[in-house]
Amino acid sequence: MNQAYTQLVVLHVGSNDIQHKGPEEIAKEVEALSKCVMVNGLSKIAISEIIYRDDDKLNAGIEKVNSLLAKFCKAKNWSLIPQGNIDTSCLNASGLHLSIKGTTALAKNYNDFLR
Repeated sequence: MNQAYTQLVVLHVGSNDIQHKGPEEIAKEVEALSKCVMVNGLSKIAISEIIYRDDDKLNAGIEKVNSLLAKFCKAKNWSLIPQGNIDTSCLNASGLHLSIKGTTALAKNYNDFLR
């Protein structure tokens, strides 16, 4: 990373892990990644919430991860980018990936955060 130009890193991670790892493990991995970024000279980190899926079991884990990430961000005085406005109507037919509507909502959330 070019430290002269990099002022903020937004992490949108953990989505693919939710099917195979527990919430605590995912949150710890995000925390470890965040610390690696900080070691490389960044002063600002924002963590994006994991987007809910069309699967109640996965959503329970996502809710727990997002709660843990919120606590972590608060403790570190970092930003948490909420994605709660992205619901199942924003997913494609797989119920996993974002549709055009979902991608638009995600982009809007990032734009709103960056303003």
